[in-house]
Amino acid sequence: MLKKIAEGKPYTGQQALNISLIDRLGGKDYAIELAANKSNMSYYNVLDYGTGLGFFGI
Repeated sequence: MLKKIAEGKPYTGQQALNISLIDRLGGKDYAIELAANKSNMSYYNVLDYGTGLGFFGI
């Protein structure tokens, strides 16, 4: 089974969940909340620098 899924191809979130590559579906906000909870942080601040304009600023 491992050889079949370790071909380097991308999976959707649902596909990854179905073959147990991930524990659950979630987005950036869930990941931040989970990391804060596992770190026992009661207060945290998230800075979002966006995607930027690239190397040449265009």
